[in-house]
Amino acid sequence: MPDSDSTLPLAFRSLSFEYRPERRVLTDIDLAVRPGELVTVIGPNGAGKSTLLLLGAGILAPSRGSADLYGDPAHGLPRREAARRTALVVELEPSEMGLTVAEILLQAAYPHQSAMALFPRDAEDSLAPVLRDLSLEHLASRPLAELSDGERKRCSFARALMQNVPLIMLDEPSSHLDFASQARMLDTLRRLKAQGKTLIVVEHDFLVSGRIADRIVLLSGGAVAAAGPPEEVLDRDRLSEVYGAELEVRGDGSCYHVALK
Repeated sequence: MPDSDSTLPLAFRSLSFEYRPERRVLTDIDLAVRPGELVTVIGPNGAGKSTLLLLGAGILAPSRGSADLYGDPAHGLPRREAARRTALVVELEPSEMGLTVAEILLQAAYPHQSAMALFPRDAEDSLAPVLRDLSLEHLASRPLAELSDGERKRCSFARALMQNVPLIMLDEPSSHLDFASQARMLDTLRRLKAQGKTLIVVEHDFLVSGRIADRIVLLSGGAVAAAGPPEEVLDRDRLSEVYGAELEVRGDGSCYHVALK
């Protein structure tokens, strides 16, 4: 029996989006993310990947069709309620640069706090494990302005963990990360999935997508060109056509490498 819309963490139905009439970004997207699934979204620059996440988080409203969070229109949800259902991992805002890492993470727990409390009762207790998981302990008292791009990326990811939601959406989480930090990030994604979290990840790195995804969605020109397990989507001919370059794909079922031929 298929999942009902109310049990689906994220569902796009005949979704189209345009910033203006002459600039359509997404066209007729039909995509449902199931509970506990880890989906990666790949595609060339301008394919609409990041816009898809903004629609799923309710930051943008569909031009046509729908984007639903657990059965409710994402764009219509009150901010606090949306923040109890999903976290969107994106670049930190310039206005946040004066805050410390610890302050940013504690603020992320606001959806669960009462009107009379500065932070939820267990927010302080949750802070130390999150800092440890993403190797941010030594940066807790540092303002964001003093961090490198990779450190800010890890802080943004940590903020989503502090938010403690069932659905996490990440926009290029492996960018700006060195090999060790990327390995820790992949381990954290696997652990979150094992805990029952649902994840949708926009990712340019085919190696990352092939290693972590239950399902890959390939966008091209604002439409779904393919969707399925990595071994089906990471096809040489399909990728070469979508990316407009002759590519070579090597993989053993758990690790894929895509390069120019």
